[in-house]
Amino acid sequence: MMAMKVVTFSTFVVDYYPVHKVKRVGGNSANFAIECARRGNKVSVVGAVGNEESGDFIIAYLEKYGIDTSHLHRLNGRTASNRLLHDETGDRYSPDGAWHGGVYEDFILSPADWDYINSFDMIATTCLGPNFTRVFDHINTQAKLVVDFMHTADWELWRKYRSRIDISFFSGGPKLCARAQKLAAEYNKLIVVTMGARGSRAFLGTTDVFSPAPTVEAVIDTTGCGDVFQAAFSLSWSRTHDLRQALAAGTEAAAGILCVLGGS
Repeated sequence: MMAMKVVTFSTFVVDYYPVHKVKRVGGNSANFAIECARRGNKVSVVGAVGNEESGDFIIAYLEKYGIDTSHLHRLNGRTASNRLLHDETGDRYSPDGAWHGGVYEDFILSPADWDYINSFDMIATTCLGPNFTRVFDHINTQAKLVVDFMHTADWELWRKYRSRIDISFFSGGPKLCARAQKLAAEYNKLIVVTMGARGSRAFLGTTDVFSPAPTVEAVIDTTGCGDVFQAAFSLSWSRTHDLRQALAAGTEAAAGILCVLGGS
């Protein structure tokens, strides 16, 4: 099967695990990109990291997977970082003050960056950050646009930009599913809701498909679970247009990441 050209732009983060005394490459864009690269696709990343050791760490790790980092800019300042802890179920959380946005929070993509992004088959990002709304002024291709709305439940933002988004992901529970089901039918759009241990549901028009949560012997860390699910789902759906098969691909990817420390 022919490889897709995938580009991601959002956060590139160093995740610190103080209990384990280790660090991992993380962030939505890094996790999504690595999963796509692992599946044999041509992957690039666009964004910013600091001109320091953490930036070196991220770039070296991405390049290990063959990911093109030529548009991952090195800026004077600190790379985004987070500190992660776990509860008794393996679910991760961040204590107060754990997040530091670093150079990511103020970085604006240039016209050259947008021209580069427009050369890809699939573009993946999140609804947060300084560049999201600029997408709709700069993307002029037929590339598939994948957006992670995370836990925001920001349906007004989704409504505003829905016509250009091909796959929308939300994280939540049954109440969120009810709204997603209604809006998917109303606008004939694809919306996927991931619910952690309660599984996932995909809505397209009036179609509603459920997939149970992945079964693993022991959950080590939930970090990146949603990101790799989204990558696997998006690739499968783009190639097959089979919702059940896409959900199965996402569930399988999530199962793998639950058993390791870190998002990839």
